[in-house]
Amino acid sequence: MGSLTRGFSMFMIMFSMWLLLLSFSQALEFVVGGNDNSWKVPVRSQDSLSQWAQSNRFSIGDSLIFTYDNETESVHVVNEEDYLKCKVEGEDHEVYLEGYNKVVFNRSGSHLFISGKDDHCKMGLKLAVVVMSHRHHTEILSSNSDPSSLSPSPSPAPSSSSSPTPSPSPASNGVASISRSGFIMWMGVALVMLFFL
Repeated sequence: MGSLTRGFSMFMIMFSMWLLLLSFSQALEFVVGGNDNSWKVPVRSQDSLSQWAQSNRFSIGDSLIFTYDNETESVHVVNEEDYLKCKVEGEDHEVYLEGYNKVVFNRSGSHLFISGKDDHCKMGLKLAVVVMSHRHHTEILSSNSDPSSLSPSPSPAPSSSSSPTPSPSPASNGVASISRSGFIMWMGVALVMLFFL
């Protein structure tokens, strides 16, 4: 009887570890600002998009969905200096004009976005996102650190694709799939319970 219980416990531990690894391989899609058409002026407050970004955790493979009126807006991926100065012209800018853009994070570090209209950027239509590697993501989930305290590593701009995908509902805070932190917490509880069997 004891070896049967021990065998079942080992199976559950292995299954739980497999589920944990699977959860980290799932890429999430975030609608900018938490709902469609948040990329426009007026913004709720000067730093509302930054507050939204700080309330989420972004990892490599995740993506941002920008939806906007392409007759009045655009999205520019910029460097830190141009982000701070709301400079809409630069040789290294990646510019999106389609009205719907999916930006996939292919590296960790900071990703900076501004409106293509400098007056809109100065009114707060700008977004700074810190993308963590899977290792940093795990450390932050366990320590509850603020992602803005991470020092970004400079690299090339993120890749993009303009093929539409379904947007999550506004009630989901702009996240299109399950919460990693909730799943990890559930897995931790399950593993602790298995060790006491």
